[in-house]
Amino acid sequence: MNDELDSSDVIAEPVVTTTPDRPPYLISLRGQPALAELLDVGSRVDVWRGSKPIGLDLPILAIWCGESGIASCSAAVGAPDSVWRQLANSDTSTRRLIVRRLVP
Repeated sequence: MNDELDSSDVIAEPVVTTTPDRPPYLISLRGQPALAELLDVGSRVDVWRGSKPIGLDLPILAIWCGESGIASCSAAVGAPDSVWRQLANSDTSTRRLIVRRLVP
């Protein structure tokens, strides 16, 4: 078995599988760049604003990084409508992702 990364293992844009009850919400990882390398599709996270949780046990649907590398990465999370609205209205400067479960 060859464990080397091949160009066929990487795509330019993520393929995001969603469900109607959990549309994707894109969260910048700018303040937590290590998560771009740690998280993968299927991992689960909690989203906090300051000391208050605004979304618990949300699935990671994709990790997307722009041309400037790891500093420009974002995570697409599947969020129910009630959480989606809180994410859209939250102060992004105090928003943090807490890893709940990593995929092996």
